[in-house]
Amino acid sequence: MDYGFRDKLKKALIGIIAVALIIGSGLNSFADDGPKTYTFSGGEGTEKSPYLISGLDDLIAISDAFLDNNNIRDAHFKLTADIDLGETVWNPIGNPTISFSGVFDGNGKRITVKNIADGSMLGVFGIADSQSNIRNLIVRGAINKTINSKEEVYFGLVAGWAEGIIENCITEGSVALTVETPEEFCFGGVVGFGRGSFSHIQNNASLNLIKSGHGNTSLGGIAGSMRGQVTPLTNITNTGTIDANADGRILTGGIIGEYGFGPNIYNALNQGNISVVVKKIDSLKVAAGGITGEIRESGIDRALNKGKVKISYIGSSSTGEIIAGGITGIGEYCRIYNAGNEGSVEASENKVLYAAGIAGNVGKEVSIANAYNKGNIYGISPDKNAELYVEGSTGGVTVVDNFYNSGSVRMKAGNMREVDGEAFTNIRPGENTKTFNYCYWASGILPFPLTRKEQATTSSFNPGNGKLSRNVNIGGKQYDHIKDALNAWTATQQNEYLKWSGSNTPSFEVSFGYSVPEYMTYRNQREGKWLNASDWAYEWMDKADRLGIIPEILINVDMTKRITRREFSALAVKLYEKLSGKAAIADGNSPFRDTEDQFIIKAYSLGIVSGVGNGLFAPDDILTREQASVMLTRVYKAVYLEGWAFEENEAYTHHSLDIDGVARFSDDYFISSWARESVYFMAKHDIINGVGSNMFGPRYREGEKEGFGVATREQAFKIAVAMIERFM
Repeated sequence: MDYGFRDKLKKALIGIIAVALIIGSGLNSFADDGPKTYTFSGGEGTEKSPYLISGLDDLIAISDAFLDNNNIRDAHFKLTADIDLGETVWNPIGNPTISFSGVFDGNGKRITVKNIADGSMLGVFGIADSQSNIRNLIVRGAINKTINSKEEVYFGLVAGWAEGIIENCITEGSVALTVETPEEFCFGGVVGFGRGSFSHIQNNASLNLIKSGHGNTSLGGIAGSMRGQVTPLTNITNTGTIDANADGRILTGGIIGEYGFGPNIYNALNQGNISVVVKKIDSLKVAAGGITGEIRESGIDRALNKGKVKISYIGSSSTGEIIAGGITGIGEYCRIYNAGNEGSVEASENKVLYAAGIAGNVGKEVSIANAYNKGNIYGISPDKNAELYVEGSTGGVTVVDNFYNSGSVRMKAGNMREVDGEAFTNIRPGENTKTFNYCYWASGILPFPLTRKEQATTSSFNPGNGKLSRNVNIGGKQYDHIKDALNAWTATQQNEYLKWSGSNTPSFEVSFGYSVPEYMTYRNQREGKWLNASDWAYEWMDKADRLGIIPEILINVDMTKRITRREFSALAVKLYEKLSGKAAIADGNSPFRDTEDQFIIKAYSLGIVSGVGNGLFAPDDILTREQASVMLTRVYKAVYLEGWAFEENEAYTHHSLDIDGVARFSDDYFISSWARESVYFMAKHDIINGVGSNMFGPRYREGEKEGFGVATREQAFKIAVAMIERFM
């Protein structure tokens, strides 16, 4: 690959600056205006008083200033509100003429971008140099773009090219690119090419690429390519799917397409599925991996892949190699430790292919320690003479310490029958098993080719209870259980290795990836009103706000969480006041021993709530759907049924609820008798509907998915607003 772009860029900048100086000196006598002044919503551009970016005009002003070479490249900026660029064609901040050198604090806010102007450095930022700092920023993409270029192209939602600091940033949405270029193309969810300090980053955006032209391609959930990192790449997560169809050489990773010549990748998690289709590879190697497509002269420490990795070839006959790995596709001069793969790994269609749980294809000086594979590994070729290297750990012989495989390993060539691969690797004549120290495999799969004798430190294990088929000696002691053996090895090592937990197929006792801080997770929030509402809920929350029915107890809280009995009581009182036009009054002391909440007392006085028995209300219990139906029906009765009171409910005959013609739910038998009338009243008026398959889901029951039978806060506001729209 051509990694001399940075040198080319510097030479271009020198030339541009020289020309600018010559032209500037010739025009100076005619100039009567200074540099254009750009204003923002506040601030002075300093560390203590950053420019405040509060709207679309402010954000465009930054871009325009860089297009005009205005001297704010090293200023400080702070985003104070979510900004949606809509149909605006965005010109990235920083370009080959003047890069971004300042500080941009996203403040947990979001920039949504749909259209980006043509160029070679594409993202919210085009080029952010080694002095830049971009932090606390959320970028949402809704991009579908065609790129035709004879130059290298670098795309990332945060930055096309970044050499400074990027921390606490999240990308989301979707990016679909159709690219034609004979030169290098780097595409990442966060950055295209990176060489700097990157930490605490998460990509949730789906990435889709159609690439033609024989230029090399690097594609990754976080970055396309990173070489020569300044600091370790730390605390990184990708959840976005990656789909690519490309000519020529392509390296694809859940985290990074190509990584090397720098510090380790540390604490990485990939949960996104990866699918790559390649053509016209000639004699090249193309690879996909759960963490990296390729890693050289570096290492991976604490990494977990849960996504499916699949790479296939659709071109004509080729001598190239198709490679897939649970952690990395290709590895050379590298070390992988404290790593696990739980996703399936598949390579298909080519004559020469590799598929393995950890490293698809290894070169010189690669070692793997304290790792596992639980994914199913598969290789298939239409050619009966194909070379298939399908293994549980590595495609090639390397040093492997403290490893286990519980996933299946299968392969098929042409019309021949499907056969087992090996739990570790294909040991060839002249090689031995002794590089596989303290390695274990689930009983029923092959550890080595049948011609190789098992060594004393290896053993199969029963995946049902974790028992080893034979004891292993570690540090002079005998161990008969896989978890105990793995941890015993860890205890004898000098380096920092993770401990194992679980009885039968162990996993590491840590959580992997980026822990998103609370202030970065808010969605569809309204300052001082609510936090973290789902996209669908925004209109209902907005209506609830305008109707004035958000009680104090539910101000500025996470709306995706389940609503409690206390919270719903407060909402029911607000609903009563809105429908009746009367203020609710707390009549006397609390009738319940476990709460003095004024909203609950008001709800009781109105006959909306009655408690759970024994003088208790259970205010912090999660509300069930049938309880919600009853409480809302009582609100309706209190407002619209003349003379109704809770204590006279059974004898009340002045008006009756209309539930005629409502079809019974298939789980009608599961609805409590005291709630059945209310459930069908709510259903008839389209206020609380079923949960699918003609089921109402009145409350949680064993065997159902989490959240069955209960409601979130945002769902509660939706049904409250629906009741107002229906009856007011």
